[in-house]
Amino acid sequence: MSIFYKNFLNEAYDRHMEYNRTWWRMNFQQLYPGFKAAFRSLRKRTTCSTNLNASQGFWEKSFES
Repeated sequence: MSIFYKNFLNEAYDRHMEYNRTWWRMNFQQLYPGFKAAFRSLRKRTTCSTNLNASQGFWEKSFES
């Protein structure tokens, strides 16, 4: 059985590698929007913190203006 399986793996190597490359590509494409959103969130957080008064935190800020 092991000889048959080894031969099968050797013959199917190219097909398996193509499948793995496609799978990796699809996973990266699905992660890209998440990375982009995290970067935007970090950038927004830094711009929001610089716009607030140094004496006021977020919860002390008046929203009535």
